[in-house]
Amino acid sequence: DEQKLIAVSPPWFGFMIRLAVLTGCRQAELRALQWKHINFDAGTLTVEDSKSGESRQVILHPSLIEDLKARRQMPEAPVVVMLNGRVPSAPGVQHAMQRATKKIGRVGFRFHDLRHIAGSRLLAEGASLPEVASFLGHKTLSIARRYAHVTQTRLRDLISKMPVSTSSADED
Repeated sequence: DEQKLIAVSPPWFGFMIRLAVLTGCRQAELRALQWKHINFDAGTLTVEDSKSGESRQVILHPSLIEDLKARRQMPEAPVVVMLNGRVPSAPGVQHAMQRATKKIGRVGFRFHDLRHIAGSRLLAEGASLPEVASFLGHKTLSIARRYAHVTQTRLRDLISKMPVSTSSADED
């Protein structure tokens, strides 16, 4: 659905979807993002004003770094801009999301759900809850826990990787 959503969206919004899925940033954080917040050498972006009230560093996916380099502008310029050069408003993003989700038959899917996808994918790759909490800027693990989807298959794989003692309990 992610690729379908990007395909039916205006270019600015497709880029914003990609940013959200690969950074886990909130809509307001992406709308406030300026080029000065991106450190290409370190491969990070800085969220200066997060919901928690603290700034945080977000590690960028390698493919996103190349995409950002190709779009780079002046330091004070916004990263996400519409065709008219303006930063999209919150209602504008909501409208673009509603139009795109309607086109792909996923009515009710919200922009914030892209953040959920980012956290869930990171967990699926083996990240710990503290790592996901750090990535998403959560102060507590209870919020990050929302992104954990335990499946029997994943649990079976993890259990099968546990080290096994070579001696029996009777030998100790």
